[in-house]
Amino acid sequence: MEIEDPGQQNGLRRRPVRRSRSLLYIGMFGFILVYFAIDFGINMYKNLPIRSPCSTKECSRAAAHIQSFVSSSEHPCIDFSKFACGNFYKNYKNNNLNVLAANQKEWNSWASSLIVDKEIDENQWKMTEHLKLARKFYGVCLNASATSENSEFLFLIGVDYITGGWPNNQTGIKFASWWNIMIKSRELGMNYDFFLNVNITTDGYLQISPPGLGQVKLLDKIWTPKNKIYMQAIADYFGNNESSLYWEFEKTMNFANKFKELVESSHLDFQNSNFLTTLTTISNLNKSRDYDPNWLPFLTNLTGVPNLSQDEMVYVKMKPFSNQNYLLKLSKLIETTPMRYWLNYIIVFHLFHEHKYLSEDVQNWVNQMRDLKEDSSRREFCLQETERYYQKAVERVIVNHLVSDEKINHIHTMYYYIMNAFKTYFNQTADNLWDDSIALIKKVPVRAGATKHFFNDELFDYAFGIPTPHFGNDALQIRHILEINKMDHLFNFTQKPKEYLNAIRVMDARAFTYISNGSLYLLAPSWQEPTFSVNRPEYINYGSLGTLIARQLINIYNEQNKQTINGSLSKWQIAKHHRNSQDCANQSYINYYQQLFQTSDLPEFDVEDVFSDFVAANIAYVAYMDYIKTKPAEVKIEGISYDPYQVFWIMSSTYFCDNPEMEESELEWTLSRYAATTRINLLPSYRINGPKMNSPYFAKDFNCSLITNMNSLKKCTTVL
Repeated sequence: MEIEDPGQQNGLRRRPVRRSRSLLYIGMFGFILVYFAIDFGINMYKNLPIRSPCSTKECSRAAAHIQSFVSSSEHPCIDFSKFACGNFYKNYKNNNLNVLAANQKEWNSWASSLIVDKEIDENQWKMTEHLKLARKFYGVCLNASATSENSEFLFLIGVDYITGGWPNNQTGIKFASWWNIMIKSRELGMNYDFFLNVNITTDGYLQISPPGLGQVKLLDKIWTPKNKIYMQAIADYFGNNESSLYWEFEKTMNFANKFKELVESSHLDFQNSNFLTTLTTISNLNKSRDYDPNWLPFLTNLTGVPNLSQDEMVYVKMKPFSNQNYLLKLSKLIETTPMRYWLNYIIVFHLFHEHKYLSEDVQNWVNQMRDLKEDSSRREFCLQETERYYQKAVERVIVNHLVSDEKINHIHTMYYYIMNAFKTYFNQTADNLWDDSIALIKKVPVRAGATKHFFNDELFDYAFGIPTPHFGNDALQIRHILEINKMDHLFNFTQKPKEYLNAIRVMDARAFTYISNGSLYLLAPSWQEPTFSVNRPEYINYGSLGTLIARQLINIYNEQNKQTINGSLSKWQIAKHHRNSQDCANQSYINYYQQLFQTSDLPEFDVEDVFSDFVAANIAYVAYMDYIKTKPAEVKIEGISYDPYQVFWIMSSTYFCDNPEMEESELEWTLSRYAATTRINLLPSYRINGPKMNSPYFAKDFNCSLITNMNSLKKCTTVL
């Protein structure tokens, strides 16, 4: 409908027009007055010094965190990453820890203390039965030198049972199958993956693969000519004669070198080929030789799972079975090698894995063969061994220490306001496509701290199956019992429902957040400071944890909406508003990258990561603004000059502060992003700057004028 010009209408009296204009002027004046009143009220609210600054221990630690990261000499409107991370950059070489790494370090320190400290404050930590067992095993291991004679006897008995007579009677061995030696080793609780690795995947399937490259390379250090003298010393120590290991050193070394080449080539062939890990049935596995055992009885005996069937699904992590497959090549190598040589290889394999439980002389000889001038301390070794079997038991104590009902209530409240902020975000357009979006995001459940298995004794035992053996004084015997029970429990995963496995496999305790089956897990480390605390103003929490929650929710949302519907794109993907927003965000990152490195190259990046970062901080900001509408004004932090809204933006950024050397050149960035344990997809400085440059709120909170870098004239419309 068009609006007509009143002056073009005939027959209108002038007086009513004059009255209309008067009413218009009054209305305009009233609107202006209301606008300034609201703006004044907001600014009064934001700067109202109602109470004294927060000086709790949690606020003091938050202040220390901000001071250790923020550089007041940098201008927040020019480059916010340099402002928010400036002091962190200066000190990075000294501590080499970002926020995630620092939290992991604290977590590891707690885990270590719970095992090794003589006394534990039971008011702070809950002493569970599993933790008691972990501490007992550590103590026995630490005193293993006093019981090495018993351990050596146990080791020799085990090797004799596996091989049939070493070291004193090897000439009496007529035949041994390496398949059977694997089963015997597993039966005794000794490592069995010398020629073949049979294990379990996270989704509960058996997996067959060559031995790990790392293990083979470690053993390779032993099989060098200079080590013959140490092998002689070990053979003499255990009872040398002409049929023992020392006299067969060169020929055993020759076998070891051929085997190493076989394993390396098999891994390389698999990596360079187009073959993916194959999921097949046991019945479809081919034997490498006619006289080798069938796979079903072999796997049944090795795993100890009586209910395995020919239809059991197995992952095969090697080239498909053919005349070039790993098992066939291994069988040919075994057939063409006298049995005593490859038996010697297996014996040294066991010696390598268990020498730390034997006498100091044997330990020293093995260390000499490994070129270790200084071996790790006994304390470090026993801590690693204890964590190998009791890691989940220790993690459970830490999780229950960090998670409380008070924290859960705080986080659920935050989650509620973040959900409302998403609703506001989706409602900003009249497009009916967003109705489904709102419904979808509301269905995403949040799991607090860990899965339910960490808070229930019965479920914990069922999920993680930590054994409770009788503890004697022989560390090696206890280790064998623990290993048997551990592998029994893992292999029994094949018989458990897959949904059960999905529920418990998210237990990487060092992660902050985790997404599984459309649920968001806020794992216990994200409940640590500086990310979260209950005894401090909420703008700190919304800036840090709130931003992480919002980011993971948009990731879940994106992932679920990437699915096709009847062969066509989903509603989320075809929404014009979203498509334009994402295109703008991606171009923003490309421009930033090219300007930073002065290049015309197009960067490699995940397009959804850019969009998620853009939305997350601004969603969390809107959630916080909604939260404080009905709350008293929150106070500033003692010792920090920045107001609550500025602290929000700082806390939404410090999580992304990282090694500044990564962005010194395009080459350095390319090398760094692939060298990291978890591949880094976006420039850390952009993850900080990008959402702020395109935010409708940030520039006002820091009074950034339009001529500054952080207040872009053209903002991407990905935010509220």
